[in-house]
Amino acid sequence: MCGITGYISDRTYDPQVLEAMTRALRHRGPDDEGYFRKGSVHLGHRRLSVVDVAGSRQPLFNEDASVVVVFNGEIYNFHSIREELIALGHVFRTKGDTEVLVHAYEQYGPEMLRRLQGMFAFAIWDSNKEQLLIARDHIGIKPLYYYWDGSVLAFASELKALLLHPDVKREVDMEAVSLFLECQYIPAPRSIYRHIRKLRPAHAVVFHGKALRELSYWVPDYSNKLDLAEDEAVNLVECELKRSVRSMLTSEVPMGAFVSGGIDSGLVAAMMRDCLGKPVETFNLGFSGHAAQSE
Repeated sequence: MCGITGYISDRTYDPQVLEAMTRALRHRGPDDEGYFRKGSVHLGHRRLSVVDVAGSRQPLFNEDASVVVVFNGEIYNFHSIREELIALGHVFRTKGDTEVLVHAYEQYGPEMLRRLQGMFAFAIWDSNKEQLLIARDHIGIKPLYYYWDGSVLAFASELKALLLHPDVKREVDMEAVSLFLECQYIPAPRSIYRHIRKLRPAHAVVFHGKALRELSYWVPDYSNKLDLAEDEAVNLVECELKRSVRSMLTSEVPMGAFVSGGIDSGLVAAMMRDCLGKPVETFNLGFSGHAAQSE
């Protein structure tokens, strides 16, 4: 888990604004912090070091430093994308998944999103096009909020960081309050604040030419049904689960599994053990005291 934040504005702010926004996310990334400032563009990053611990500090750049990224998450298929990009002539300086994003953007632009598998929220600044791309993963595992008032664009992994920007308005959205009371959460794109939006899963925002547009890069499609016998279906599900678990085991730090006592988390832990060929540390959570009981 990492934390990202930043803003674009022609207005001048104290440098401590970006630092305060970034450090509000320290709990998401206790290992390192980094900043990018160039003209109207300001990006901040807090890092939890997991992959390429020594080499993939952020913000991270392409070969000529024209493209820069701040990234929270993990790209599970970064090895295959990396090999594809190297074959196309891109030069890598690190071994992690973050650098894949800047080179994939160089090669494909926003269409890169259709090639990614993983959980992510990131912001990419293209200085040649003067364009900012911020994106969120397919099902919204990683959070990302943004604010746009026509002159200031600000974003962050969490509301607490975004609210530290002096021009971000704090007016409560009463319709969002109603949704919370109805659903017990606030569905995207709303947030509790009227002028702050939660970026929807499988969506991106492109800022270019003083204008903001939102795009969707993926929609679930259940129309193509597989015609399989029961045994074939069982084997296919097992193979896909193992492939998925195996793709998430790239790490330079110790890994474990959080188990709830249900079938799904226990199955993931068992597959981790099979893939790694050794026991896996597991963790769960308990609460002391007694729950209130109604008559």
